[in-house]
Amino acid sequence: METDIRAKNLHGGSGLLESLNHHAIKVIEATDLPYFHFSEKEQVGRSFGTRFANAIQAIFDKGYLNVIAIGNDSPCLGKDHIQEASALLLQKKVVLGPSLDGGFYLFGITREHFDANGLESLPWQTSLLYQDTLSYFDSIPCQLATLETLTDIDSVKDIKHLTNYIKSLGSKWMTLFSKYLSQRMHFSQRMEIAPETLVQQTPFNKGSPFSFA
Repeated sequence: METDIRAKNLHGGSGLLESLNHHAIKVIEATDLPYFHFSEKEQVGRSFGTRFANAIQAIFDKGYLNVIAIGNDSPCLGKDHIQEASALLLQKKVVLGPSLDGGFYLFGITREHFDANGLESLPWQTSLLYQDTLSYFDSIPCQLATLETLTDIDSVKDIKHLTNYIKSLGSKWMTLFSKYLSQRMHFSQRMEIAPETLVQQTPFNKGSPFSFA
Protein backbone atom coordinates (compact mmCIF):
# COMPACT_ATOMS: atom_id res chain seq x y z
CA MET A 1 0.00 0.00 0.00
CA GLU A 2 1.70 2.62 0.88
CA THR A 3 -1.63 1.74 2.25
CA ASP A 4 -2.30 5.04 2.77
CA ILE A 5 -4.68 5.55 5.56
CA ARG A 6 -3.03 8.89 6.01
CA ALA A 7 -4.59 12.24 5.23
CA LYS A 8 -2.89 13.67 2.17
CA ASN A 9 -1.78 17.20 1.45
CA LEU A 10 -4.40 17.65 -1.26
CA HIS A 11 -7.38 19.81 -0.46
CA GLY A 12 -10.88 19.47 -1.86
CA GLY A 13 -10.80 17.61 -5.16
CA SER A 14 -13.65 15.20 -4.47
CA GLY A 15 -13.73 14.35 -8.17
CA LEU A 16 -10.10 13.31 -8.00
CA LEU A 17 -10.74 11.23 -4.88
CA GLU A 18 -13.67 9.46 -6.50
CA SER A 19 -11.63 8.71 -9.62
CA LEU A 20 -8.75 7.30 -7.58
CA ASN A 21 -11.13 5.09 -5.60
CA HIS A 22 -12.82 3.89 -8.77
CA HIS A 23 -9.46 3.09 -10.37
CA ALA A 24 -8.27 1.09 -7.35
CA ILE A 25 -11.46 -0.96 -7.22
CA LYS A 26 -11.40 -1.57 -10.98
CA VAL A 27 -7.81 -2.81 -10.82
CA ILE A 28 -8.56 -5.13 -7.92
CA GLU A 29 -11.69 -6.57 -9.52
CA ALA A 30 -9.70 -7.36 -12.67
CA THR A 31 -7.53 -9.77 -10.62
CA ASP A 32 -10.54 -11.88 -9.51
CA LEU A 33 -9.12 -11.94 -5.98
CA PRO A 34 -11.42 -11.37 -3.01
CA TYR A 35 -10.99 -7.91 -1.53
CA PHE A 36 -12.08 -5.80 1.41
CA HIS A 37 -12.28 -2.02 1.44
CA PHE A 38 -11.34 -0.29 4.68
CA SER A 39 -12.75 3.21 4.52
CA GLU A 40 -12.27 5.71 7.32
CA LYS A 41 -15.30 4.22 9.05
CA GLU A 42 -13.73 0.76 9.22
CA GLN A 43 -10.25 1.88 10.24
CA VAL A 44 -9.40 1.29 13.90
CA GLY A 45 -6.61 3.01 15.82
CA ARG A 46 -5.27 6.47 16.58
CA SER A 47 -2.03 6.31 14.59
CA PHE A 48 -1.43 5.46 10.94
CA GLY A 49 0.67 2.42 11.80
CA THR A 50 -1.99 1.07 14.15
CA ARG A 51 -4.76 1.50 11.59
CA PHE A 52 -2.64 -0.17 8.94
CA ALA A 53 -1.77 -3.16 11.14
CA ASN A 54 -5.37 -3.52 12.35
CA ALA A 55 -6.69 -3.59 8.78
CA ILE A 56 -4.34 -6.44 7.90
CA GLN A 57 -5.08 -8.29 11.14
CA ALA A 58 -8.79 -8.12 10.34
CA ILE A 59 -8.22 -10.03 7.09
CA PHE A 60 -6.07 -12.69 8.74
CA ASP A 61 -8.83 -13.09 11.34
CA LYS A 62 -11.14 -14.09 8.49
CA GLY A 63 -8.90 -17.08 7.80
CA TYR A 64 -6.76 -15.82 4.91
CA LEU A 65 -3.10 -16.86 4.80
CA ASN A 66 -1.80 -14.01 2.63
CA VAL A 67 -2.76 -10.34 2.43
CA ILE A 68 -1.96 -7.67 -0.13
CA ALA A 69 -2.69 -4.10 0.91
CA ILE A 70 -2.79 -1.13 -1.44
CA GLY A 71 -3.86 2.47 -1.17
CA ASN A 72 -6.00 4.38 -3.62
CA ASP A 73 -3.33 6.93 -4.50
CA SER A 74 -1.40 5.19 -7.31
CA PRO A 75 -2.99 5.77 -10.74
CA CYS A 76 -0.11 3.83 -12.35
CA LEU A 77 -1.00 0.69 -10.39
CA GLY A 78 -2.23 -2.15 -12.62
CA LYS A 79 -3.55 -5.65 -12.11
CA ASP A 80 -0.18 -7.07 -13.16
CA HIS A 81 1.42 -5.57 -10.05
CA ILE A 82 -1.14 -7.26 -7.82
CA GLN A 83 -0.94 -10.59 -9.64
CA GLU A 84 2.86 -10.53 -9.39
CA ALA A 85 2.60 -9.83 -5.67
CA SER A 86 0.11 -12.67 -5.25
CA ALA A 87 2.48 -15.12 -6.97
CA LEU A 88 5.39 -14.01 -4.79
CA LEU A 89 3.32 -14.47 -1.63
CA LEU A 90 2.71 -18.08 -2.62
CA GLN A 91 6.50 -18.43 -2.50
CA LYS A 92 6.37 -17.23 1.14
CA LYS A 93 7.93 -13.86 0.32
CA VAL A 94 7.06 -10.46 1.74
CA VAL A 95 6.35 -8.04 -1.13
CA LEU A 96 6.87 -4.29 -1.36
CA GLY A 97 5.97 -1.95 -4.20
CA PRO A 98 8.18 1.11 -3.61
CA SER A 99 7.04 4.63 -4.44
CA LEU A 100 9.23 7.56 -5.44
CA ASP A 101 8.57 9.43 -2.20
CA GLY A 102 10.30 6.80 -0.07
CA GLY A 103 7.17 4.89 0.92
CA PHE A 104 5.37 2.07 -0.85
CA TYR A 105 2.15 1.67 -2.80
CA LEU A 106 1.74 -2.07 -2.20
CA PHE A 107 2.47 -4.31 0.75
CA GLY A 108 2.08 -8.07 0.66
CA ILE A 109 2.61 -10.30 3.68
CA THR A 110 2.01 -13.86 4.83
CA ARG A 111 0.41 -14.66 8.16
CA GLU A 112 3.63 -16.21 9.47
CA HIS A 113 5.59 -13.00 8.89
CA PHE A 114 2.96 -10.64 10.25
CA ASP A 115 3.61 -8.88 13.55
CA ALA A 116 1.35 -5.95 14.39
CA ASN A 117 3.75 -4.35 16.86
CA GLY A 118 6.59 -4.49 14.37
CA LEU A 119 4.54 -2.79 11.66
CA GLU A 120 3.25 -0.11 14.01
CA SER A 121 6.82 0.86 14.94
CA LEU A 122 7.82 1.70 11.36
CA PRO A 123 8.27 5.40 10.42
CA TRP A 124 4.96 5.80 8.60
CA GLN A 125 4.35 8.90 6.51
CA THR A 126 8.06 9.67 6.17
CA SER A 127 10.62 9.25 3.38
CA LEU A 128 12.36 6.60 5.54
CA LEU A 129 9.48 4.14 5.41
CA TYR A 130 10.60 1.95 2.51
CA GLN A 131 14.22 1.58 3.62
CA ASP A 132 13.30 0.99 7.26
CA THR A 133 10.74 -1.61 6.20
CA LEU A 134 13.44 -3.41 4.20
CA SER A 135 15.69 -3.38 7.25
CA TYR A 136 12.89 -4.61 9.50
CA PHE A 137 12.12 -7.65 7.39
CA ASP A 138 15.82 -8.38 6.87
CA SER A 139 16.12 -8.63 10.65
CA ILE A 140 13.35 -11.25 11.03
CA PRO A 141 14.70 -12.68 8.65
CA CYS A 142 12.53 -13.50 5.64
CA GLN A 143 12.66 -13.42 1.88
CA LEU A 144 11.69 -10.04 0.50
CA ALA A 145 10.67 -9.21 -3.06
CA THR A 146 10.19 -5.76 -4.59
CA LEU A 147 8.07 -4.61 -7.53
CA GLU A 148 8.79 -1.73 -9.88
CA THR A 149 8.81 1.78 -8.44
CA LEU A 150 5.71 3.91 -9.06
CA THR A 151 4.60 7.43 -8.30
CA ASP A 152 1.76 7.88 -5.84
CA ILE A 153 -0.12 11.10 -5.17
CA ASP A 154 0.67 12.76 -1.88
CA SER A 155 0.67 16.37 -3.04
CA VAL A 156 0.09 18.76 -5.91
CA LYS A 157 3.77 18.31 -6.79
CA ASP A 158 3.12 14.62 -7.46
CA ILE A 159 0.23 15.46 -9.79
CA LYS A 160 2.48 17.84 -11.72
CA HIS A 161 5.11 15.11 -12.01
CA LEU A 162 2.59 12.64 -13.38
CA THR A 163 1.15 15.18 -15.79
CA ASN A 164 4.54 16.25 -17.14
CA TYR A 165 6.36 12.95 -17.36
CA ILE A 166 3.99 10.00 -17.43
CA LYS A 167 1.99 10.30 -20.64
CA SER A 168 1.05 6.60 -20.60
CA LEU A 169 -1.66 7.32 -18.04
CA GLY A 170 -4.10 8.12 -20.80
CA SER A 171 -6.33 11.05 -21.64
CA LYS A 172 -8.77 10.47 -18.78
CA TRP A 173 -6.17 10.94 -16.06
CA MET A 174 -4.42 13.75 -17.91
CA THR A 175 -7.69 15.66 -18.25
CA LEU A 176 -8.60 15.10 -14.59
CA PHE A 177 -5.18 16.18 -13.34
CA SER A 178 -5.14 19.26 -15.58
CA LYS A 179 -8.57 20.25 -14.29
CA TYR A 180 -7.47 19.79 -10.68
CA LEU A 181 -4.29 21.81 -11.18
CA SER A 182 -6.30 24.58 -12.82
CA GLN A 183 -8.71 24.67 -9.89
CA ARG A 184 -5.78 24.66 -7.48
CA MET A 185 -4.20 27.62 -9.29
CA HIS A 186 -7.48 29.55 -9.17
CA PHE A 187 -7.79 28.77 -5.45
CA SER A 188 -4.26 30.05 -4.81
CA GLN A 189 -4.93 33.27 -6.69
CA ARG A 190 -8.07 33.87 -4.66
CA MET A 191 -6.10 33.29 -1.47
CA GLU A 192 -3.68 36.06 -2.45
CA ILE A 193 -6.48 38.52 -3.28
CA ALA A 194 -8.96 37.98 -0.49
CA PRO A 195 -7.90 35.40 2.10
CA GLU A 196 -10.52 36.56 4.58
CA THR A 197 -13.32 35.30 2.33
CA LEU A 198 -12.08 31.69 2.25
CA VAL A 199 -12.71 28.86 4.65
CA GLN A 200 -9.82 26.52 5.40
CA GLN A 201 -10.50 23.11 3.90
CA THR A 202 -9.65 19.87 5.64
CA PRO A 203 -7.40 17.44 3.72
CA PHE A 204 -9.36 14.41 2.64
CA ASN A 205 -8.22 10.91 3.52
CA LYS A 206 -7.46 9.42 0.14
CA GLY A 207 -5.57 6.51 1.56
CA SER A 208 -8.30 4.15 2.62
CA PRO A 209 -6.69 0.78 2.13
CA PHE A 210 -7.89 -2.18 0.18
CA SER A 211 -6.82 -5.53 1.58
CA PHE A 212 -7.30 -8.85 -0.10
CA ALA A 213 -5.88 -12.36 -0.24
